[in-house]
Amino acid sequence: MAFSDDASYCLLCSLEVIDENGALERKADMFSKRTIRQQQEIDHVDTAAEALAVSLAEKAKIDLGFMSELTGKNEDVLEAELTGVVFRDFGSFNPEGMAWAFFDDKQYPLVPADEFLSGNVRSKLHQVTAIYDVLKSHTNNIELIDRLRTSVEALQKVQPQDLTAGEIDVRLGATWMEIGFVIELALLFVLKTVDNLLSTGKAILIQRHRPILASASVVLSQIIFYRLIDSVSTSDSNLALYIVSVAAGAGTFLAIKISDKFSKERTFVNVLLSDDKEAMMALRDFLKEHKITNLATEGFTKNWDKSIAITAYAETREQSRLIDEYIRNSNTKLKRIIQK
Repeated sequence: MAFSDDASYCLLCSLEVIDENGALERKADMFSKRTIRQQQEIDHVDTAAEALAVSLAEKAKIDLGFMSELTGKNEDVLEAELTGVVFRDFGSFNPEGMAWAFFDDKQYPLVPADEFLSGNVRSKLHQVTAIYDVLKSHTNNIELIDRLRTSVEALQKVQPQDLTAGEIDVRLGATWMEIGFVIELALLFVLKTVDNLLSTGKAILIQRHRPILASASVVLSQIIFYRLIDSVSTSDSNLALYIVSVAAGAGTFLAIKISDKFSKERTFVNVLLSDDKEAMMALRDFLKEHKITNLATEGFTKNWDKSIAITAYAETREQSRLIDEYIRNSNTKLKRIIQK
């Protein structure tokens, strides 16, 4: 085992046959018998299938001329006998604009069935079907039509089953995805976000008595809405529906956040209750002094005690803070039953 670490140790081992215990069993066959034989060229076969096997083994392609020499048969006869086993590969041939009167499929190479019926079989079927459909009305070559029909039928049998939208895993930015599709989805998201932003803002503007802005929001929202309906209904993927749904929530969220951050007209409602008439009059004077809208009403408690209720509408957080301070500092106990 002195040479076991040597890079050429495997070549040394090939000189001997070792048993399972690592002991020498005998010398390699090269010392006692012929191990390399002279290559024998095949110069004749009987069938087209045998000729095909020899051609693929020696030429690595389908060579009808070579196969004809092996069998003594005409090339057309060999191709006819191999129907369904070999096919004409039209490569990148475009059927559109072809001068069909001069079309000859034999200018295209023959390939084995396993090669022809693999790869992008959808594209191949579309190509061969187009050629077949046109040639049916442009040529009287029955053999050519039959060969094309055989190719079409073979391709139809190996077509993969169509995937449903749910089986397609779509990731934005995938190399196979067209940039136009990504832009369209991004536009859908933006439009739906703006749509819900306008819809939510419309309700807020109506409450704030802003009729012109509210009307403009309705018009823009409706235009965007019908544009979205058209896009989603004609889309082949459920992804558009999911994106629009997420965008709807995002638009509502933004509308509320913008309203909270920038609006100075939010109304804070406080309903104050007391049976002390003088205290309630003082409260009304305070509200009037700070220009806080209020409404006073008379009512009864659950014990049928007469009381006065004042509803104060604080239009800013500052006004709401003043009401809170007044209640805390008042000598009269004011009962606040509603605050929102």
